[in-house]
Amino acid sequence: MAKLTMAVVVLIVCAGPAQQPPRDPPRQAAPAPKAPQSESALVAKLAASPGDKEAARALAALYSQQGDFDKVMAVLEASAAANPTEPQGHQLVAVYYWEKSSKDTSLPPAQQFAYINDGIAAADRALALNPDYADALSYKNILLRMRAKHEADPAQKQQSLAEADALRNRAMELNKQRALMTGGKMPAAVNPAPPPPPSTPGAADDPPPQAPLRVHGNIKTPTKVRHVNPVYPPEAQEARIQGVVILETTIDPNGIVSDAKVLRSIPLLDQAAVDAVMQWEFTPTMLNGAPVPVIMTVTVNFTLM
Repeated sequence: MAKLTMAVVVLIVCAGPAQQPPRDPPRQAAPAPKAPQSESALVAKLAASPGDKEAARALAALYSQQGDFDKVMAVLEASAAANPTEPQGHQLVAVYYWEKSSKDTSLPPAQQFAYINDGIAAADRALALNPDYADALSYKNILLRMRAKHEADPAQKQQSLAEADALRNRAMELNKQRALMTGGKMPAAVNPAPPPPPSTPGAADDPPPQAPLRVHGNIKTPTKVRHVNPVYPPEAQEARIQGVVILETTIDPNGIVSDAKVLRSIPLLDQAAVDAVMQWEFTPTMLNGAPVPVIMTVTVNFTLM
């Protein structure tokens, strides 16, 4: 039998001062947040450089916190005028007028109507610089529909709605083209929307596309501003088919329905439901002061008379 030899190794530790574990390098204190600039400093900055968009937005944010809407708009209007080749400044003005006229329930009708027209004029200035500016097309579309509700003359009301339809169709076409270019993802809105004005001056004007968010909790259900009834298919009427078609819709940051998928089907009615829903429009859904795309479920009811 083979013998197994075990070697014992004895480690001898010399006496001496105990070795301390290495210490972590001291942590550097986080830099203190930059203090907001005072009104006088921002006013002086804009006086020296009227085209400074960061200073303009910071000053607009300050006035927004003070609740002074007139000063907010004066700053944004001046900033847009000081950057005459950039449509984004005029579109931002249009967005603020839309926000004020649609959300401030204390406004008298005459003031609301004036702000709507101011918003349309700002969108027109943006479109004069870029006729294919989808955000400006969409917001002008919504503002025109708001104006139509105030117009007593049927001919003027119809004219506003017809122009809104044309703008909506153009915006949908452009958004679909952009979605194809970005691999099927819906583009995010290019401008921050109020309130409040952008809290981080100098943020990029073209953020990456954002995936649609499902309506729930803090993501509020958008308000429908344009409804189109479905066309009842003759074959379904002849077959005496009726009922409710349930669809899942994707609504882009401008409130336009970009996609509709049938969840509960009635085969002879599905396409008519999709065709109607694709023409609906909603108020933009806001999250953290910016419009976002959302997903929500809608129903289309077909009832035989």
